[in-house]
Amino acid sequence: MQEKSPQRNRLLIGILGFLWLLSIILLYFVSHKPFSETTAANLGIAFWRILVCLVIFSLAGGIGNSLLRRFKWQPDLHPLTMLAIAGGLGLGMLSLAIFILGTLIGLPTWYLWLVLILLLAFLLRGEIITWWKNLFALRSLWQESRPDGKLIGLILFLLLLCTLSITLAPPVYFDSLVSHLVMPHAYLRQGRITYLPWFFMSGMPQLVEVLYLPALALAGDPAAALLGWGFSLLCTLGLLGYLRQRFTTTTAWVGLTALLSGSTLVISTANAYVDWAGLCFGFGALVCLDLWRQEADRTSLLLSGIFAGFALGTKYTTGVLAIALAAALIWHCWQSKRKLIPNLLSLTLPALAVFSPWLLKNLLTTGNPVYPLLFPSGAMTSLRMQGYQDLSPWGNWQDILFLPLRATYLGIDAASGYSVTIGPLLLGLGALAWIGLRSRPQSQKNTLQTAIIVALSGIFLWVVGNQFSGYLIQTRYYYSLFPAFAVLAAGGFDSLANIKLPAIRLERLMIALILLVLLLNLLHVSSDTLTSGAPQTVSGLQTEDAYLTQTLGWHYPVMEHIRQMPAGDHVLLFFEPRSLYCADHCTPDELMDRWKRDWNTYQDIDSIKAAWRAEGFTHFLYYRSGANLMRESGAVQYTAEEWLALDQFLAACEDPLNFDEVYLLYPLR
Repeated sequence: MQEKSPQRNRLLIGILGFLWLLSIILLYFVSHKPFSETTAANLGIAFWRILVCLVIFSLAGGIGNSLLRRFKWQPDLHPLTMLAIAGGLGLGMLSLAIFILGTLIGLPTWYLWLVLILLLAFLLRGEIITWWKNLFALRSLWQESRPDGKLIGLILFLLLLCTLSITLAPPVYFDSLVSHLVMPHAYLRQGRITYLPWFFMSGMPQLVEVLYLPALALAGDPAAALLGWGFSLLCTLGLLGYLRQRFTTTTAWVGLTALLSGSTLVISTANAYVDWAGLCFGFGALVCLDLWRQEADRTSLLLSGIFAGFALGTKYTTGVLAIALAAALIWHCWQSKRKLIPNLLSLTLPALAVFSPWLLKNLLTTGNPVYPLLFPSGAMTSLRMQGYQDLSPWGNWQDILFLPLRATYLGIDAASGYSVTIGPLLLGLGALAWIGLRSRPQSQKNTLQTAIIVALSGIFLWVVGNQFSGYLIQTRYYYSLFPAFAVLAAGGFDSLANIKLPAIRLERLMIALILLVLLLNLLHVSSDTLTSGAPQTVSGLQTEDAYLTQTLGWHYPVMEHIRQMPAGDHVLLFFEPRSLYCADHCTPDELMDRWKRDWNTYQDIDSIKAAWRAEGFTHFLYYRSGANLMRESGAVQYTAEEWLALDQFLAACEDPLNFDEVYLLYPLR
């Protein structure tokens, strides 16, 4: 008893001493606050949004893991690759479930979203824990990396950290304000996923937008952007593990760097678009096709088809991936003398099955399964389709013969043509993947051959697509092919690094060039991030209104004015497709073709006004700067006579509320 007494005393003293220190620290910071209440509130909201997205991804990972276990699919893949495969599969299936239930039954309110998600996560807790354990492999990969690999990894982490701060700020990117966030908001307001006659883009496949629904309902717009950012993290981790298994650790880091060496690919992780989801599903399809090639496993081929269908569910143009995969399958069947038809059906039927709900929805609501494409239907008249699809091929004969080089050299973010900065490494390294191909181990040879066929088939379709419509030259429509490009870049680096030259360390020279490219990209992205004001907004150093006004100019104050107009007022946006910040108070001019349609229909100023009033509009907002830009650039959608008629129409209207000549708000009386 005497021995226990001093031990108890020491324990008591230790506890009391710790509590004393803790109380003094807390007392000190009550009067010496390290940050303002606004900052604390903003950081708390950011934490909640991250938590919501973590739960959604965890639920998806649990669903994917459970399905793979039921398929009895246990391939020899790197844990990080399995993390991406299971997570991608779960996200696709979760989206389909929400879509079907949201269409047939309706969408729950925010608290029911929370209950349902937490309940499903609890039921799948074992699978979720198993899925998260795959992430521990990142630690082993980091430990085995050389110093140059760790430096590359650190820079890539900083790039994604920059874009993370952008996701947590209010959305400002064009397409998110036009469509990707507008549609899910409309569905939440209606309480159901339906056809939106005023918004032709609601006919597009919306696998990602449907996933945004619970994130928007529980944590607002930035949570949806964060969900899109999560797709990029899932894809990059999976690619890192896949390349590590096929090549070396350093080669894996380089392959990932090639993918993220272009500023557009990095920034697009944060813009609440659907591009990285297409990349993620494209990665899953490529890996599973490669496994089928190596092991002749039918389940892998079925999964490749499912991922191809999910990719097609992000946007129609990712159909290029399905065709490229089919081309690779045909080549492999011919080379290995496998039966073509059964294998081709194993690839295409699952893709069609998971894509068919979007086709069925369009068929039932508009009579056109691929609305708004191919033929007039729903809100897409022949006049609208002509303006939407008929754009002359971009460029010249060089864009037929040298498309990869032109896409790299001429591709500049938001510029005409390719419109994406992809960086120099995908082409610079990928074009070297053929070196020493025959002498490689069979597994590497198979992987590179699959990537080569997918890449070449995709590039061929890219060239052909541009000949049908100049819109199809844009690089972003082909992001689902980029995992194959990254695999080739890794193979090219590995090929050159294995060439031994006297007195020259070729690998070190290449690493130096790659680090230079990566550092320049970090400088670009970090500079844009800081000047955008996103980090300051997330931390509470700047208000959201100030951030939106700084980034969007007059657009946001005008949208704020519309939201504050009297109840019953409804505004037609004229030459302005962005409607996110005036949703429920305005109707967008999606294709900026409203004037062309109405003028060609009525040919009379008073009739046009009467038609607008009959639709319930009390005002129209003329985006003068946007219209002038179209006029000065010679946009093919409008003729000189139609522009003249517009001038006469505006002159016949009442005096508008003028927002610095950028926007003019006209009453309709």
